[in-house]
Amino acid sequence: MLQDKDWVEPGMRKFCVVANIVRERVDENGVLRHGTAAFPGGRKVYVSKTFSYNRDRIKVVGLNRFKKYVYDYVPFDAITNIRPDKTFSKTMISLMTDDVLDGICNEWFGYKEADRIATEIYANILNAAQNGNPELLEVFQNDFESHRWEYFNAFFQPRRVDKIEEWKGQKLSRRCPIPDLLTKIGMEEIEKRRQCKITERRKEMYRIESESFALELIPVVEGDEVSVTVKVRSDKFSAECTIDAFAGQIMIFAKDMLALYESLEGSARLEQDWSPNNYIQFSAQQHGHILVEGRLKSEARSGNVQEFSFKHVIDQSYIEGVAKELYADFGKNCQ
Repeated sequence: MLQDKDWVEPGMRKFCVVANIVRERVDENGVLRHGTAAFPGGRKVYVSKTFSYNRDRIKVVGLNRFKKYVYDYVPFDAITNIRPDKTFSKTMISLMTDDVLDGICNEWFGYKEADRIATEIYANILNAAQNGNPELLEVFQNDFESHRWEYFNAFFQPRRVDKIEEWKGQKLSRRCPIPDLLTKIGMEEIEKRRQCKITERRKEMYRIESESFALELIPVVEGDEVSVTVKVRSDKFSAECTIDAFAGQIMIFAKDMLALYESLEGSARLEQDWSPNNYIQFSAQQHGHILVEGRLKSEARSGNVQEFSFKHVIDQSYIEGVAKELYADFGKNCQ
């Protein structure tokens, strides 16, 4: 069993697809089974992109019946409640990152916005296949396997060492240089957002303030890029940091903020694309409350790293003005 790695820092995350093992099922021999051989019914598992040779089993990782983390191929119909998620668990990130196949064929997802989009698509594809529509899953499987074997062949054939060296030179951090279909879709969506441009803007600052909490967002727009200065005061603690984003990110953040205010469902998140350590997030809570949380991290010229994490619950009414102003200035004025 793999162990935690020192390089997995607090706050690191991976986007992922998770599911639960079904509590009861009838196997191919007509025998009633409770869970699977490795996992008890109801156990949460993390779902990879890899299927068995005949595609009737899917590779997952999770706590087995003996409370140890294991990889296992389980029947595809033995998982349910498939959904996109993210994990901050050091153990789980180590298991995904150290899996030998992940460095070869992107068996698991990463931490960037493109990976978040990919997990949503993959979860929808798996759910559609379980509901009797396997066409998209077959397209993905064919694409994924073709890229995997192309990389395998290069890895094991000496005459293609030059190609391996070329890939290594791209410094892809063990990620396969051949993106699979899901990654391509995510990257295309990110590129669309990068091409968004803010045409006009009214306010210079957006502020939320209660008795014990204050948040200021000060965006500076330069073409398709936005630099947002974030100032936070939570109880007696305060911090200031800059989140660099692109126009499409703040556009989506603005739309999500308005949807959150109007429906009291879901969340709105603004983060630095290349670093999960810098983010702010608004999430719906019960009884008309909003959870505001985030992590701000910066490094001084001296090399000292400063980090500030906060969580605060405010009433829905406090975000009304900011939600509407952000939407008016960014959500509607992006082309």
